[in-house]
Amino acid sequence: MSYEEGTFIEPLGTIIRGQRLANLSKNDSVLIIGCGITGILHIQYAKFKGVKKIVATDINPYRLDLAKRFGAKT
Repeated sequence: MSYEEGTFIEPLGTIIRGQRLANLSKNDSVLIIGCGITGILHIQYAKFKGVKKIVATDINPYRLDLAKRFGAKT
């Protein structure tokens, strides 16, 4: 595992635990506020879990575009 890959372990673990505690399921809608690295990981994990409606917000156009490319509606 590279150092770059290793830096995602803690944030991804936090995201997985948070979505598990929220009891997120396929029929839920999710709103991601902020499309930084954590927001993008939330989008990816929700999409992986099969959530159909993922909405993301941010004030940065680049981050919003990135969120769209990862499957969120903005």
